[in-house]
This record gives sequence, structure tokens and C-alpha cells, in this order.
Amino acid sequence: MNDLDHNPQTVILSRTYTDPVVLARPLSINDGDPSLVRITDVQADRFTFFVHEAPDLDGTHDSTETVSYIVLETGDWDLSDGTLLEVGKVTTTASVGKADRQSVGDGHSQRRICRRAGCFQPGAERE
Repeated sequence: MNDLDHNPQTVILSRTYTDPVVLARPLSINDGDPSLVRITDVQADRFTFFVHEAPDLDGTHDSTETVSYIVLETGDWDLSDGTLLEVGKVTTTASVGKADRQSVGDGHSQRRICRRAGCFQPGAERE
């Protein structure tokens, strides 16, 4: 996606998923304001995302950014090169700073995913 800004954009997927997980890479840095990709409204065939600026800024992202994303089905997957990919969701109330393991689960699966298959930066849906 080459034109993401603070306005929510819905992506219609080319297939449907039973339990999709959407992951996004870090943004390009066309605007110097600290920000990240916020992913919301994940459904079987679509999701919405936008650039979310740091809370102490005005909330309007003045430039468009480029971001890559991937949609995966929840589950354990053996890739053709033998890599084990575990796809799942973590629920947390943490929004910034260091989160202890209790706020994000035991951390076991997260560490194993990062070690075996590499990690994307997840965007979190705020409750």
C-alpha cells in the first residue's frame, strides 16, 4: 500500500479466511512524526488500517506512507523450507512501554515465532 495516512482505508482481500491475522511491516518515514500502523475491523474478507500518530501529536499524518502487510490464517504451518510458522493472536491492554509477560500471555509462542520464522510488527486493534 503506497498511500496510507491517518484516514482509515479498508482492504478487500482476494480470498476469505476463517480466522485471519493481519501483520504489517513498519511504515516508510515520509513524515517525521512518530507513528505506527493501526489495524482494525479484521473480518474474513477485509480489514481496515491507518497511520496512528503518537498521542501527543495532532493526529493528522501530513504525508502518505508505504506499508507492506500479510494476512495469514491462524494455525501452525510447515513451510516448504521446513520452517515452522505459528500464527495466532495475543490480547493485551498494554499500549506503550515495556509490557510484562502477564499482560501479553506467557510469551512462549511469541519467542518461538520470532526465532523460527522472523517477525512482523503487529498492529493492534484497540478495545
